[in-house]
Amino acid sequence: MQWTHWSLPGLAVAALALGVAAVALQTHGSRRLSRNLALLLLFDGVFLGLANGIIFLVESPAPAKALSPVAMTAGVAIPFQYLRFLGASLPTPIVQPLRSRWVSHALAGAMVVGMTSVWVFPDRYVTEPYATSWAASNFQPIGLGVALIYLAGPVMLFGLIAAIDAYRRAPRGSAARKRAAWFIVAFGVRDAYIAFLYVAYNWIRPMPFWGDFLFNPGQALANLWFVAILSYGILRAQMFDLDLKIKWALVRSGLVSVVALAFFVGSELLESLVPVEGTVVGLASAGAVVVALKPLQRLLERVVDLLMPGVADSPEYIDDRKAEVYSAAYEAGVEDGLITKKERAILERLADQLGITAEQARRLEEAVLTSLGVTVANAPG
Repeated sequence: MQWTHWSLPGLAVAALALGVAAVALQTHGSRRLSRNLALLLLFDGVFLGLANGIIFLVESPAPAKALSPVAMTAGVAIPFQYLRFLGASLPTPIVQPLRSRWVSHALAGAMVVGMTSVWVFPDRYVTEPYATSWAASNFQPIGLGVALIYLAGPVMLFGLIAAIDAYRRAPRGSAARKRAAWFIVAFGVRDAYIAFLYVAYNWIRPMPFWGDFLFNPGQALANLWFVAILSYGILRAQMFDLDLKIKWALVRSGLVSVVALAFFVGSELLESLVPVEGTVVGLASAGAVVVALKPLQRLLERVVDLLMPGVADSPEYIDDRKAEVYSAAYEAGVEDGLITKKERAILERLADQLGITAEQARRLEEAVLTSLGVTVANAPG
């Protein structure tokens, strides 16, 4: 293995995508949206983690040659799974055909055929691994792999258009409108970048350095943004304490970063000023920061409070977020005009998990129906 920092974006995407996929299944694994999101993130994580991460570190040709078809197999699945995910997530007529189980099964079948073909004919999808000036190994799509690129571009553009249409149609303040807004933010950056790459593919990809850089670390960074924003937008409506967990993680990661920075500064920079071994100075610097940890933590908490106003570990905030999560789940259920027995059972389990009484649930449902313009008398039951 030969380390290169260019692998970090791909490895970060893989870790985030696979972690969020696990969270989605653990929180609401029985919901179609959660299952499709988890599968999409799984394929994204495997493809980008291998193609834009691990393969850069592999020096031996044999393992690199084995990894490239695995990466492309996941890459082939992404456009098909993306369409299945859109059908489960966006309430807009544009994706109405994708909601059909027959269409979903057809897309799944096409996905399996495409993935199988990569294993049977890998030389029609990817080149032999080659070394670059900044990575031990890399590969490029060829033939059918390039055709996949031209398929993925329009699919991603379709997702952006569908998100904009869903946002335009959804009532103000509704969970559907908030979800569509997060989709637009996620799709916009990623799709604009990838559309640029794919439209100019024949011109950009052959460039000696920039072709590799823009299609590998650059694409991984764009997808890191996409996975992070998309996952947050969806999971925030399913996990009442998600913002609290993120806030806690920001403070803790900030503390760790400051301690690590103090060690680095001490060992690398102060060594020239103090006649002591750099590691000793680094440890002393880190120790000084640890002594001041409590004031530093309070400072970081104030900074995070400014970044995430209104997020507080208080009974009022927790109750409001629980009500918001239940309302979002109910709204998703009535989008098609009917609450089935299965959906009602899911809602009852969710209310029980959130500690919401039957009377509180009834009032929340009435508020959702009112905001959507549906009277209680005509509400689907």
